[in-house]
Amino acid sequence: MSSRFDDVVALAKEGNPPAEIAVQTRLAVNTVYHYLGIARRAGEDVPKFKTGPRLGRVVCIDAATARALRPYANRRFCSTDELARQIVQRAARSGLIDDILDDEVARHG
Repeated sequence: MSSRFDDVVALAKEGNPPAEIAVQTRLAVNTVYHYLGIARRAGEDVPKFKTGPRLGRVVCIDAATARALRPYANRRFCSTDELARQIVQRAARSGLIDDILDDEVARHG
C-alpha cells in the first residue's frame, strides 16, 4: 500500500474521524473508509467511526468511464471516485473546463 494508506491508518488510530482524515490527506471520504476496512481486515486495531457528514456533493460517472479511469487510479493508490474528484477539482481551479469540453458554449460564451 501507499504512504497515504499508512497516514490514514495512523490518523484513525489517533482518533481522527474519516471526514477529517479525508481533508488532511486530500482523499475522498469513501477512500478513507476503504483504507480503514483494509487495515481492519489485515488485523490492525483501528477504531470504528459512526458514519458522519460527507464532504461536498456526489458526482456520478458511468461504468465505462470508471473502467477507463481505473489504471490511472491504481497508479495513484486511490479509488476511481477520488481520481474523478481530483480531475474535476483541478480542471475547475485551473479554468480548463472550456478547453476540455471544447463545445459551443465555450466558443460563444
